Amino acid sequence: MSAPEDVRQAKPSMPLIVFSGYPGVGKYSVAIALRDRIPDSRFFDNHLLIDPVAALLEREDEGYQDFRRALRVPVLEELAKNNCLRQRTIITTHYQQVKRKGRPVDSHEFMRSAVKGDRPFVSIILDCEEEENIRRLVSRPKSAKTKLTDPEVLLDLRNKHVLYSFDADEEVVPKIAGELRLNVEHISAEEAADKIMEFLNGKSIPLSPEKKEEAIRQSSL
Repeated sequence: MSAPEDVRQAKPSMPLIVFSGYPGVGKYSVAIALRDRIPDSRFFDNHLLIDPVAALLEREDEGYQDFRRALRVPVLEELAKNNCLRQRTIITTHYQQVKRKGRPVDSHEFMRSAVKGDRPFVSIILDCEEEENIRRLVSRPKSAKTKLTDPEVLLDLRNKHVLYSFDADEEVVPKIAGELRLNVEHISAEEAADKIMEFLNGKSIPLSPEKKEEAIRQSSL
């Protein structure tokens, strides 16, 4: 193994930050704003994995969820083992309702990827009132492909599904680095991103290899 590869492997892993929330709440916009605040971070929209499946299967079709998982798992495996990716903060989005009997919690796949890659795992849950959620949803561009734009479907989701929380799940082991539930009712994406940065800094979660190495040095003094 070459010396440069040794150096890369020695560098610490950066966080995996997963946004969740009802469709239309603003996950994409806030994630982009957060990416712009973290040097060399990467944003991976979950619709990059949903769109290929939706082009071939309807949500109700047999095998739809299995197909989505078949695309998602290799990406999460790569986030865990790729040295270049592990040295970058990765931001992604996901919609996860509260766990149901007989169905695995997809969000746990993200957590396991972070654990495997020695990354801090951070969950960000965005929420707002129903009326504001509908307003944001219908303002989406019609070219949004598989993104939900039907307010009746959104209302059905909000009435029937509770957003999953890692902190509220007593069975989650190990505990994650941090979870923030943020009401974005009256704030812009940029303001929300600033609040998330305050949360990450307050949890002492390093967002670049240099910051993590400095934290390690300080703790050893």
